Amino acid sequence: MTIDAILLDFGGTLDTGGDHWYRVMADAYLDRGLTLSQQAYIEGERTAAAAVRPGMGLADTLAVKVRAQGCPEPSAVTDALVARATASAAASARELARLAAAVPLALVSNYYGNLERVASELGLRRYFAAVVDSAVAGVRKPSPDIFRIALDRLGAAPACTAMVGDSVANDLIPAASLGCHTALVVGRPWPGKTAPAGFSPDMAGTLGEIADALLTYVNN
Repeated sequence: MTIDAILLDFGGTLDTGGDHWYRVMADAYLDRGLTLSQQAYIEGERTAAAAVRPGMGLADTLAVKVRAQGCPEPSAVTDALVARATASAAASARELARLAAAVPLALVSNYYGNLERVASELGLRRYFAAVVDSAVAGVRKPSPDIFRIALDRLGAAPACTAMVGDSVANDLIPAASLGCHTALVVGRPWPGKTAPAGFSPDMAGTLGEIADALLTYVNN
């Protein structure tokens, strides 16, 4: 295996350490004696898809979701979520710095049109040669087309590219269908969700463990 480029997911990969955002939000609710249902979380996502604008930063984006969830303490929960994402992004930045020093990186995410803004706010944008936001690109995971866009922008061959993400179905299987290598950031998935049968990533672990492994395949 030779790695000349790396694609990375954003939400759940770089901003939560592998945990699904429902898990992160449910924790923030629980810390305040509140409960977040899965349906309320889904409603927040639907609202965000229509309400988030390109100029919105992380706090405003999360506030849209939390308010749509019907949270009785939206400011406190939003503040907790921003703190969690900021801490996770800082840890991710250390690994991204190592990877970006070796090969070009592209950020590939189902997002709301403001991924560039949020990634910059979290100090991550500087590490990416390309950013592909689904709302801007007009195509969403799990379509392989969104990964083709990222590969084209890097000028990278799939056989020498790795896709790093927290979702087997959305991140890894479509990238693998193009011939990319795959790496799963392990965390707490959506409750009850299991990985599709018959697929195994090339590597799995924390982002740091994956970075260590990928760097051994870089042809310096």
